[in-house]
Amino acid sequence: EITRDIPNVSEEALRHLDEVGIIYIGAEVKAGDILVGKVTPKSESPITPEEKLLRAIFGEKAFDVKDSSLHVPSGVSGTVVEVRVFSRRGIEKDQRAIAIDKQQIEKLAKDKDDELEIIEHFVFSWLEKL
Repeated sequence: EITRDIPNVSEEALRHLDEVGIIYIGAEVKAGDILVGKVTPKSESPITPEEKLLRAIFGEKAFDVKDSSLHVPSGVSGTVVEVRVFSRRGIEKDQRAIAIDKQQIEKLAKDKDDELEIIEHFVFSWLEKL
């Protein structure tokens, strides 16, 4: 599960993550920083809906999950310039994934409009020379 709620991790370590648990574009990162917050269950047995409800109410989640976040590799530092969210077919996207998809669509539309403007300018200037 991708989340910002990771047990035994300081708020300082989570400073670059959004509310979903994915790093912001433009964040300055260094070795060891968290790129994607992720937790996985410790227990092998499936949890019943009643147990899920009780754990959600009383916050016992920290005991049943381990941190499996994606970290920046050692020796690497830099600025985040792009975020891609991949999801399987049939699985509903979260708000952050939808927002990223929308940004990509807007960028592609702007690039297309810029290309059309350049082509129009070239054609008009070529026609004026005739």
